[in-house]
Amino acid sequence: ELLAMGPNAIDVYRNTGNASGFPYSYGATIDMGLLGKFAVAGFEDGWVNRLIFVGGDYVVYTLDGYSAVPISTPDVVRSLQTVEDGDDLEASVYTLGPHAFWVISGPGFTWEYNVSTGWWNERRTNGSSRWRATRSVRVDNRWIVGSVDNGTLYEIDARTYKEGTLPLVWEVQSVPGAAFPARIAFPRADFDFVVGVGVAAGEEPI
Repeated sequence: ELLAMGPNAIDVYRNTGNASGFPYSYGATIDMGLLGKFAVAGFEDGWVNRLIFVGGDYVVYTLDGYSAVPISTPDVVRSLQTVEDGDDLEASVYTLGPHAFWVISGPGFTWEYNVSTGWWNERRTNGSSRWRATRSVRVDNRWIVGSVDNGTLYEIDARTYKEGTLPLVWEVQSVPGAAFPARIAFPRADFDFVVGVGVAAGEEPI
């Protein structure tokens, strides 16, 4: 099938092997367009999950057959709405172990969607407002991405604990309490740490 994605709709064409002219024939129309020409990913070789794209209404959709199913959260939509030109958005994909990620980056943000869990998370390179990775391609069973700031190619690798020469910083924020914005007291908080587990070797402060 060929998906012709325009700003207002997506036309689906099927390869019917027409004897002359265009080999594809019209099959269906999906009533949701594409916000920017780079705001779609999931067609890459080596990606086995669904096509995902940013619709003209700033909502992220995945295709389920010929239906556009919304998957974005309000936080993701608010970030997308800060982009004046949809062509400034760029989507990419990669897999890491059992997890598959769809990524959307704008001038000042990056959001990742974990297709395997259905959860979203923000991602940014240390010292930047967005993740430095741009585009993605699977080569020899490895996902390779470019960099927006130095032209270097990087491999997505679970055994690497830096992003180039920069540290990987992980930050967790809790959701608002039930009494927000009033003050609220939490009677208990538990944090479990297991001693002697992890990768001990490596340069400081890893």
